[in-house]
Amino acid sequence: ISESSEKIWISVCSLWDRSVESQQNNRGMDKMKVEDIRFRSAQHVLDEIYNMNVKGGSPFGRAAAWAYKLACEQEALDSFDALEARMQELSDKLHELKPTMATIRNSSVFARGAFDCARESGATLGETKAQIIAACDRIIESSYAAVDALAKNGANLITEGCTVMMHSYSSALMAVFTAAREQGKNFSDDEFAKVCYQFEEKFCELQVPIEYPQKQDAVALSRQLYAKYFQ
Repeated sequence: ISESSEKIWISVCSLWDRSVESQQNNRGMDKMKVEDIRFRSAQHVLDEIYNMNVKGGSPFGRAAAWAYKLACEQEALDSFDALEARMQELSDKLHELKPTMATIRNSSVFARGAFDCARESGATLGETKAQIIAACDRIIESSYAAVDALAKNGANLITEGCTVMMHSYSSALMAVFTAAREQGKNFSDDEFAKVCYQFEEKFCELQVPIEYPQKQDAVALSRQLYAKYFQ
């Protein structure tokens, strides 16, 4: 993240305004959402990430938001110091579990921004918790709205009969594939990374054929793909 926390916090409020409009314009796309885990507590979020049950960049960001939200709603954080310490503890644990996941970092920045804004405005402890919870709700809804918009626009890039090269799991990309199939487009997926069971199952539901290349070294695979698709 290259911007300051203050600038990012301003931008997330702006993103929320745009996401509401996007949701109103794309209500028919709700069924494309990949269902998130129903988290029961902040510790449950950490456990599910540790056990690798959270999959995809967007779900990771939403999971982090749920951790801060549930901590504020459920835990006995009876002082500003206790609240700040718990938020820092959650941030440290989330970043330790997924140090390269930008969406977790973003959620941490936004949640912390809500805390700082509330303190600077002279809010009470209860009001501060409420502002953090509201910020986390905006993060989650904005994430869904962004995936919906990506599905709509990304599906327009898939042409009839094309082959899509991809790697690893992405709920946003699955939303794009779902939208493309709902547009009546036929395409196939050239998957050259190990696919989790849920991912492969989704392709079967969409009736999208998957092509698995034989195991080989990375250089040979790159040359094979270049020759197949770009020469």
